Amino acid sequence: MMIDFVPLSMTATVGISMGIIFYGGLYVTVTQGLNSPRPALWFSVSFLLRMCFVLLALYFINDGHWQTIVAFLTGFLVTGAIFQLLKGMQTQVASASLKSVPIKSISVRKQ
Repeated sequence: MMIDFVPLSMTATVGISMGIIFYGGLYVTVTQGLNSPRPALWFSVSFLLRMCFVLLALYFINDGHWQTIVAFLTGFLVTGAIFQLLKGMQTQVASASLKSVPIKSISVRKQ
């Protein structure tokens, strides 16, 4: 049994693309949903759309072999890990920039 790596690499690329769409949609949902007057609607609709999109892609990509599913999920999970790393770096940059801002003391005058 020989494994053909070209279809598996293409499937992993589709997994990466689906991960970008899924986790990018999650990022947009969190940033917009928390500022919305109806955050439950944002989160529930976004979850349903993102899950349906990824499951449909997995359905059409699957050719009945377990290697295809593993390649898809590997690309998908690697993208999630990259998003986590980027979010961690963004948080570190934000906290470092806040530390460098001098805080002026506030004086209170009594009248």
